[in-house]
Amino acid sequence: IDQTGFLEIVMPEGGMVRAGRIFVEQEPQFTDIQGSEWFYPILKRAYSLGIIQGYPDGTYKPGDSVKLSEALALLLRTNDITPTNIDNSGVKNFPVDLMVDSWYAPYLAYALDRFVVSPDVQNNIFPGKNITRGELAEILYRFIKSKDGMQFGKASWYGDGLSKIYPSTNQEYVDQNLTAAHKTYQFGTVVRATNLANGKSVDVVINDRGPFMPGRVLDLSHTAFSLLENPFHGVINVSVEVIKVP
Repeated sequence: IDQTGFLEIVMPEGGMVRAGRIFVEQEPQFTDIQGSEWFYPILKRAYSLGIIQGYPDGTYKPGDSVKLSEALALLLRTNDITPTNIDNSGVKNFPVDLMVDSWYAPYLAYALDRFVVSPDVQNNIFPGKNITRGELAEILYRFIKSKDGMQFGKASWYGDGLSKIYPSTNQEYVDQNLTAAHKTYQFGTVVRATNLANGKSVDVVINDRGPFMPGRVLDLSHTAFSLLENPFHGVINVSVEVIKVP
């Protein structure tokens, strides 16, 4: 049985077969854990599954805050996701403070690619920052919804005069100035943008490319943005869900 709880069977003809996961719990040997803590059974299971590892000095530091990098690593390991090493060469808007050779780089890159987290306007992700309970709840929500293809980030707006630059297969949205720019969605795709601060939503058609600022996922026409928030705010946090494809 390997460290993650899988049964490995050596075949007579050579090679190895990995069977299903077997929960064989191991006693964690952290020097600052007594075994009587309320969370000990959870910690023991997580340790046995390889989800937590502790620090090089043999401690676990259960009273410490959780860093963003640590929270993402725990989340992905819990879901049996092991990101591969990354290469940021040629990657546009790769966070400036994310070191490719750091232990947590694959976890951060995986989360960024799926909009579980977003960089700030200076293109920093702050992997070492302590996160609040509210921020952790948002990360968990984003992770769950990202499995259904939902994206998250900031949305800005542009003038309605640019709404009709490209033709659309859903022209009725264009005629109402309910358009948006997205980096990858096919032109004519209808998406629902929701303001995460107030729950207001608007359906728009993609007929342009952008935005290209770090952390931004959508550029909305002035009309569409106005249905979510006063344009005076300039930028809002949104979720983006595909409603109809062309």
